[in-house]
Amino acid sequence: MAKMLHKRPTNSEELVVKWTEFLAEFKTLPNLDPVSKDLNFVELHSIDTLGLIFAILSIVITFVYILLACVCGFFCGKKVATKDKSKRE
Repeated sequence: MAKMLHKRPTNSEELVVKWTEFLAEFKTLPNLDPVSKDLNFVELHSIDTLGLIFAILSIVITFVYILLACVCGFFCGKKVATKDKSKRE
């Protein structure tokens, strides 16, 4: 590992000098700034997307609940009605 570090094409001192010269010449590099620094809180944390997903899930869960209640009521109500008829006869 030490031999590899000594045989590198550029050493650490050269890299520091090159990057310092590069920074001195170009000062700021706006093309390297992350896009996220320009986003607002809602966009950055995808709250609008999470809200849409939550709304869709709520609608689906409500629909399934109502559907299961209707199916259960239909079958349970039918069984109760047939038991009552058999008791009457």
